[in-house]
Amino acid sequence: MNQMAERSNKGISKYKNTMATTRMDKIKALENAIEELLDGAVYLKKAVLELKEEEKELSNVSYGGTI
Repeated sequence: MNQMAERSNKGISKYKNTMATTRMDKIKALENAIEELLDGAVYLKKAVLELKEEEKELSNVSYGGTI
């Protein structure tokens, strides 16, 4: 929960208003949320690919070479 407060404070500093006081219609708010979630999906996919690569490298070391 502390991360949410920190994120909110960062937004207030950057945009000089809060989510409660900003003038944004519902469609724009939903479009912004979709963009944020898509960004998150990119980060998650990158992490999955990196973990798969690490797992592959570890299995090569464990078995003394390629499979």
